[in-house]
Amino acid sequence: MTFLKVPLLFYPPRDEQLLTRPGSHLPDNFKWRIPLSETHHITWGGLQENYLIQQVSADEGRVLASLCIHVAERSLLSIKSTAAFNAIQYTIEGDTIAHLSGYGPLALYSGTYTLQYVPEGIHEVFFEAGHYQFFYIMDEGLLALLAKEHPEIAELVTLQYKNHVSGQTGLRMHFDATVDALLRQVKNIRGNDIDAGFLLRSISSQLLQHYHWQLKNTVPESNTFLVPTKLKVFIADHMHLVVASIIAQMTACFNITPRQACRCWKQLPVRALDHPKKQAPRSFAMYMRMQLAFYLLTRPQLTVSTVADMLGYGDAYIFSRNFRRFYPFPPGAAIHHIKK
Repeated sequence: MTFLKVPLLFYPPRDEQLLTRPGSHLPDNFKWRIPLSETHHITWGGLQENYLIQQVSADEGRVLASLCIHVAERSLLSIKSTAAFNAIQYTIEGDTIAHLSGYGPLALYSGTYTLQYVPEGIHEVFFEAGHYQFFYIMDEGLLALLAKEHPEIAELVTLQYKNHVSGQTGLRMHFDATVDALLRQVKNIRGNDIDAGFLLRSISSQLLQHYHWQLKNTVPESNTFLVPTKLKVFIADHMHLVVASIIAQMTACFNITPRQACRCWKQLPVRALDHPKKQAPRSFAMYMRMQLAFYLLTRPQLTVSTVADMLGYGDAYIFSRNFRRFYPFPPGAAIHHIKK
């Protein structure tokens, strides 16, 4: 396939005036400036407190995309994929829920990344008020090479080849020191650097090679090697379980106590602990499950009882009571408290 210059088109909530701004007119505090890229900057809302900046650098079958989103209030954004593609998607800042068409809810937690098959069509992302940063690598050639050694990658490559209508994801991985360092290098490349194009290609290749290394070298789970982003990966992979089960299975998997898990969690960057409900594994898991519940409640075909069942609650009343701990209204009113 041939990638289009803008692989993802974003649509703001209904009844909001959309403004397209010059790519050079970026917020003063904007840190992710990808050299040799085409920049798309849109804002919406009366005071322009909501903005989305997508930078796309395309070169010989490889596409790098940086996506920065800031929303002033809880919002549900629609996304149109203009063509089917596979991408490794890094969540650098923010924790949220996406809906991948034909697949379902997908956890996007900072410090984690996944290979995703994104079919052509409409998808959605749920955002609480805040700031979010994502980075994508789309490289058909390298993924085809990795597919020879990893069946799960081969499956996604085949889906793209067949232009399958349903999305899919590969194994979720955590940011380690290597991923952190390489992403910092991307951010620090200057547009006037004569080697900018070469550096981008080199770093993106190293990131894909490291994904390959992480897939092949999963360290036996031990608190000796434990980093907090591994805990985030575990929580993201087990969101269908009730919180007590998530924590019990997580501590057993990593051979740690709940107190040790909390101490490890505190090693996350300060920006990842910016919400009172994100400062411990248990409260984070509960908070993100309630975000997932909120998103599901915006789906017209799902009732409160159905969502409670999907999240493992045997009693819709208990689900409603837990929901009210995070939101000042009952689950049935969620649809009226989101911009969509």
